[in-house]
Amino acid sequence: MKKALLILLFSGLFITACNDDTSLLGPKEYISSVEMMGDDGVNPHLNGKMVTRPFKVRSQGFLGPDFTSTEPECGEAPLFAAIGEGIATHLGNFDVTIKYCVDISTGFPISSLYAVQIAANGDELYSMGYAVPTMVPTEVIHYYDYYGGSGRFEEATGSVMLYVTFDPVTGAWSARGEGEITY
Repeated sequence: MKKALLILLFSGLFITACNDDTSLLGPKEYISSVEMMGDDGVNPHLNGKMVTRPFKVRSQGFLGPDFTSTEPECGEAPLFAAIGEGIATHLGNFDVTIKYCVDISTGFPISSLYAVQIAANGDELYSMGYAVPTMVPTEVIHYYDYYGGSGRFEEATGSVMLYVTFDPVTGAWSARGEGEITY
């Protein structure tokens, strides 16, 4: 009897796994941000339960001049963008864009670093930070403060410290770090 029950259970799982529908909950439905808000205008993702959690992140990408953007305003200094991807607790896989102004003589940021991390489901996490040089010319430490976003990160706060290495010839960079996030 036990053997027959196990065979029936595994058969059901096999049939379900072979189903063309990629979701056991049915087809994915996309809803607008207006529909995501409750009748009282409160984000239902938050449920009134803001919780502080540890946050770990790894990312990599390329950086270089950004000739298409006007934000932030850099005056005579060039605007740079670091564009990449990574993985983080509470975000999962994400894309990231970081914009900042650069002192062309040193190559070092002379403005705040403005970052947007976009999770695979489209939720965005916004942060602003600054860079601190180290004794190694191709390494820098970034400190970021989270100040909101969209979806589950709408009222997010927190901070993260990243150890960043970069190649000044190719523009490749990688980062890893830890911090806390409240959402």
